[in-house]
This record gives sequence, structure tokens and C-alpha cells, in this order.
Amino acid sequence: MDITVEKVLAYITITKNNQTQLLVFEHPITHFIEVVRGTVEAQDLEQEILREITEESGLPARLFESVNLFNTHIFEVPGGRDRKGNVELQKHYAFHLTLKQPEKMANEWVHIVTGTGVDKGHAHRCFWIDINTATEVMTPQTAYFANVLKIQL
Repeated sequence: MDITVEKVLAYITITKNNQTQLLVFEHPITHFIEVVRGTVEAQDLEQEILREITEESGLPARLFESVNLFNTHIFEVPGGRDRKGNVELQKHYAFHLTLKQPEKMANEWVHIVTGTGVDKGHAHRCFWIDINTATEVMTPQTAYFANVLKIQL
């Protein structure tokens, strides 16, 4: 089976009140709690994740202190099929990012998605959530990497 789609996912963390907080947003259509994610469009994965973060959350690349690929995983998309009827497989690249000045971050904000993807024009309500409770409200694929990151922190 071949990989159908490659995705990048951003696990942006800060520490508030001795707790690791994860940046998430509520998807305006599905109402799922998600991390910034997107389809890989170029070869440079670090550049791709920074582009997605800016498009989906409004945070520019200059705000980040570190950008580290911490895990990859291949997922079968439930019910997903490509044009030939083959099972859709997605390879996800999970990045952990930290901010240069986390104390200056707002607790919550709304950003209108830019770029060319299907989410363009959607309003993302971005906010910080305790990483330990985040996995309880995320989709299984998104929670998978959050659990891996919790172990590594």
C-alpha cells in the first residue's frame, strides 16, 4: 500500500502555572478540538509546519524558539479510499514547537484561516488547554501524538 497523503501537525506548548499547555482550536464545522495541521505541499517539512501555523492560527514563524520533528506515524483513514478504491493511508509528521516569549501569549483568540486549503476563511478559535486533558477531547489520531509528546516532556 502506498501513502496517499502526507500531513504535518503542530504541537505548540507553553508552561502556565506549572502545567504544560497545548495550543488547540475548535474546528468551526466538526467542532472537534484539533492542533494545527495541514497537507504537505513542499519538500521542507519545517517550512510546511510553520506555513500551516501562520495560516491556521495567525502565529508568525519568528515567534518560535524551537521546531522539532518528534514522531511520525502512518494512519489508515477510516472509510477513506483513493480514486482506485485503495485504502487511504496518511503519513503524519508531528512537530513540537516552543515559543520565544510564551508569557506574552493571549489565552484565547480567533483567527480567520488564510492560504488556499479547504479551511480558508474559517474562523478558528485558538486557545491553550492542559496537555493531560487535551487528549480526552481530541480525535484519536491527534491524541496519539499528544500522548507520545507527554512521555517525552
